[in-house]
Amino acid sequence: MTRIRLPLVVLLAALGLAAVAAAADSTDPKVKTTKADQRTATASLLRFSDLGAAWTGGAIKAASIKIPVCPANQPNNSDLTITGHSESALALSSQGVRIDTDVEVFKTPRMVAKLYTRMVRPTIGECLKYDLAKSLGGGAGLTIGAVSQPELAPVGSHSTLYRVLITVKSAGAAKVTVFSDFMFLSQGRTQFFVNVIAPSNLGAQLLALENRVAKILAARARA
Repeated sequence: MTRIRLPLVVLLAALGLAAVAAAADSTDPKVKTTKADQRTATASLLRFSDLGAAWTGGAIKAASIKIPVCPANQPNNSDLTITGHSESALALSSQGVRIDTDVEVFKTPRMVAKLYTRMVRPTIGECLKYDLAKSLGGGAGLTIGAVSQPELAPVGSHSTLYRVLITVKSAGAAKVTVFSDFMFLSQGRTQFFVNVIAPSNLGAQLLALENRVAKILAARARA
């Protein structure tokens, strides 16, 4: 992998931390965590040991649960119940790669299937761009570009990958492009939300990494 300059590493970290917890509303899933499913969610997280000695990070304090929505898609998920929730953040700092994983365990597999169908719709590209623009604040020199769908090897009950191209230009610097990839993966009662942020020059290596992550998570789902 090609080493990148420090300013881009800082930018990638900022992108990874950009999302903020939003207040729950009446259309969000109900949250009734159990000790067993909370342990299950934590055990299902991606770990730095899954990826190699150069990676760092681990479990982090989970933010308030908020299923992403946008003006183009506002489903009512109040008929769903989350029983476990954990998050992790991993980084390969030398390459500017960050992986955030959100694990949500639901009461039944049918609830996971409903959620996936409601999220993964033709409007999802528009929604991903909306959420990024909202969390990043539309700073000067930052452009949220096209959304594509790299081919993810089928694993689990459902697996889909979307890629948003972000272009950044700071004063006196050349433009750099960053991928913000969103993986939606489900297995049984478990729904994984994975965000991978990386320099665009990693190309095929990034997709190989994401396929590896998807395979690990699908096999690790405990519920």
